[in-house]
Amino acid sequence: MRRRALVTVLVAVALLLIAATIRSGWLYLVASALLALVVLGGVSGRAAVRRIALERTTPGEVFEGEPFTARLRLSNRGRLASALVKVTDRQFAGRHPGLAESIQARRERYLESVRTGEPEARKPRERGTRSVAVERLDPGEEVEAAYELTAPRRGMYPRSAMDMEAGGLFGSARWRRRLRVEDSVLVFPRIVPIEWFPLERRTSAPTADSFEWARKGIGQDYFGVREYASGDSLRHIHWKSSARQGRLIVKEYQQEFRPTAGLVVALFPPGSQDPDVNSLEDGLRAAASIAGYLHAAGIPPWMVVPDGGSLRFIEPRSLFDSLEPLALYRAPDGGDHLEVLRQTLQFARVAASPGSSLALVTNLPAEPVLPLLEGIDGNTGLTAVLVLDESYGPGWDAGLAEARRRQVCMLAGANLNLLAVVQGMELSSCLSEPLSVIA
Repeated sequence: MRRRALVTVLVAVALLLIAATIRSGWLYLVASALLALVVLGGVSGRAAVRRIALERTTPGEVFEGEPFTARLRLSNRGRLASALVKVTDRQFAGRHPGLAESIQARRERYLESVRTGEPEARKPRERGTRSVAVERLDPGEEVEAAYELTAPRRGMYPRSAMDMEAGGLFGSARWRRRLRVEDSVLVFPRIVPIEWFPLERRTSAPTADSFEWARKGIGQDYFGVREYASGDSLRHIHWKSSARQGRLIVKEYQQEFRPTAGLVVALFPPGSQDPDVNSLEDGLRAAASIAGYLHAAGIPPWMVVPDGGSLRFIEPRSLFDSLEPLALYRAPDGGDHLEVLRQTLQFARVAASPGSSLALVTNLPAEPVLPLLEGIDGNTGLTAVLVLDESYGPGWDAGLAEARRRQVCMLAGANLNLLAVVQGMELSSCLSEPLSVIA
């Protein structure tokens, strides 16, 4: 019941009490009219909501924190007009606070105003909600509207909760109806720009004698010459050699070898209770940014991520193939987290080809993780991104961020590229500054 209808009912009840005391028929009549006005308003508002059809369309894939356009279509399928129609999109609003939580929040705002002596702050607008209002919708009429939404956090949102309200007769009451619209949206983690990400090993690379780097194939570098065969392109004929030997000679080229890279994500439940700012979500943003950097460099990384009680190996064809498992990532809970990390690294080491680079993103403490990373096969260049979960807890001083990163660097060995993500520093800076460079 809205405030206006509630006030009307209270006034009608007060008039009924007064009429019963002084035995006034006019007051009975006025009170009855007020109550009838509220009842008729509620019934007509309910009928107005029932005859309105709603359609909503959004992009199927978006990035967190970036606004996107949603389109809404309202059509009146009834025989009467609907007035004062309001539709509220709550797909990204999260859990609606209950009555007790609302009263507690109101009490806290009141106590804050008493303490500071300033006027009581107004109730903050719900995050992630957008409203569209239509003054009047005639029978058979359709109205289209567009508005912007912003997804606060990655994940799959399979349906949208929509609140539709309509005013009754004389605006005395409003009726609200909760709708579920099947319009799923997949929200990818936010990608930050990276100036440079280390893929090579900190120590000198092993000799490549065991690898056949020069191999004929499709490329641009010269490999050698051979006699012409049917089907060879005439553009590859080496005319000087052909004239000297009296037969057609064609040039061969070396096959182009692109470096390979892998991305291992081993993130676990964070200690912070903030659903948006914690080591898990920042770790996924770091992994998405690394994947974006590698795809832009022409090195699509294969990925290894935990999937329930098993490990999932992914060979993406595009950047969105790399971002989808990060958007749907669920942190493995229970068991020995360090053992899960060890098994994940062993699986990735077997999947990695010789000479490839490997990037690891984890939020486990640095002290037990770094000795484990030092034991990885020396033929694989390893870059570890440690998301320091301790920096997201209470009592963390942002001024200690740089000192803590240097302390972590002192624990790392010589074969390891190490980066640290801490709260209080820009994620882009943390991923562009290896600790081996700043230490």
